[in-house]
Amino acid sequence: MHKFSLIPGLIILIVGAITLSYGFEQTRELNSLIRADKWSVVHYNLRDEYGTFGEPVASSTFPAKFKHQLSPAVWGGFKAILTMELLREATVIFKIDSNGGIIFSVDGDRIIDMWYISRIFDRKERVRLASGVHNLELYWYGYGGEISFDMYVEGQDIVTSLQWAGLGILFIGLAVLTVSFILIRKHQ
Repeated sequence: MHKFSLIPGLIILIVGAITLSYGFEQTRELNSLIRADKWSVVHYNLRDEYGTFGEPVASSTFPAKFKHQLSPAVWGGFKAILTMELLREATVIFKIDSNGGIIFSVDGDRIIDMWYISRIFDRKERVRLASGVHNLELYWYGYGGEISFDMYVEGQDIVTSLQWAGLGILFIGLAVLTVSFILIRKHQ
């Protein structure tokens, strides 16, 4: 009788594996829609605490998705430019976390304009973009602050939830199978 309990456990395990696999495939597909190389970054010293850029002090690159942190007790800022390609029309989510001043533009249109330091800024901005090449500009300044930048096509949050659900279903199936095996061995 306990052998029949193996079947539901196996079915649940398979459903979990399929759901998890589908989630990974969808993630790969959504991630492939955005092509971007590296941000071209010019770092500046600041003339005052209001974000007035002084002389450029260095240049560097950041990956398309990045986290940047200044040393404590240091004023600084940067201007960064990135060219990205979107392979099909989609809503792109730009996620920026920062405790500094931010101006973020897409194709010359200001999406975020918070050029003052007041609190931690943690926001997702949704922008509908046509397929093709787009220019991103990011200005930032802070005092020992940090900024992180991420971008992805809308739907990624749902796909991530789907992956977690698949993993949960997989573990439930594994638990049912384990209990079934224990009961079968116990009754033999």
